[in-house]
Amino acid sequence: MGHFSRVTATGLASLFPPGLVVEVATSADEDEQLLYDAELALMGTMIPARRREFATGRNAARRALARLGIPAVPVLRHGTGRDIAWPEGTIGSISHTSGLCAVACARVSPQLLSLGLDVEQPGPLGDDIVPTICRSDELEMLGAFPPPWPSDWPRLLFTIKEAAYKAWYPVTRREISFQEMRITLDVAERSCVAEVDGNVAAGLKINGRFGSDYDFVYAGAVLTRR
Repeated sequence: MGHFSRVTATGLASLFPPGLVVEVATSADEDEQLLYDAELALMGTMIPARRREFATGRNAARRALARLGIPAVPVLRHGTGRDIAWPEGTIGSISHTSGLCAVACARVSPQLLSLGLDVEQPGPLGDDIVPTICRSDELEMLGAFPPPWPSDWPRLLFTIKEAAYKAWYPVTRREISFQEMRITLDVAERSCVAEVDGNVAAGLKINGRFGSDYDFVYAGAVLTRR
C-alpha cells in the first residue's frame, strides 16, 4: 500500500456521531498470517496488491471490533455478495485508497442501522466523469462556493455518495445509481444529507460529514430511522 497516512483515527471519527470507533491501518495489518482460514479462502486468485489490501482491511476491522468488546472472529462476506458480513449486533465499513485504509464500526442500536466510510485520493474528478456522478441541481448548489482545492466539489460529492451508498445498501439491499441520490451540503458545517429517489427510503434518513486535505478526501455517513 505504500506509505501510510498521518490521517488519524480521531480525525476520521469526527465524521460520525459519538460511540462509533475508527481504526486507521498500519503496515503491520498487511500480514496475511493474522487472517483466519475462512478469510484466506475469500482471497482466491487475488493479485498481490489486492491480497495486501484485503488483509489490511480485515486485520484493522478486527482491532476496531475489539474496541467494541467483540471477540476476534473472521470478517467474511454477506452471502455471495462483496459487502461485509459484520459480527451479529455490529455494523461497519472499510475503505481503501493508496496510502490509507480505515475502518469504522459500531454496535447496532434502535436508531443507528448502518454506516459508511469512504476515503479517496484528492484532485479534480474529471470532466468526463462528472455528469455520471453529479446531478445538475447539486452542481448549481455548489457553484457559489470556492472549490476545496486541490480537489473539487464533484470529487467530494463522489466521496460522500460512496459513503452514503455503503450505509444505504446493507439495510435496503437495493442498488442505485449516483444520479438516484441527491446530496445537500452545509459547506460551513461540513455536513450533508443524502436523499434517494423514490419511496424505498421511507422511514430512513442518511446524514453525513465530510472533509479534505492535501492528502485525502473523506466522508462518513450513517443510516438512521426518521
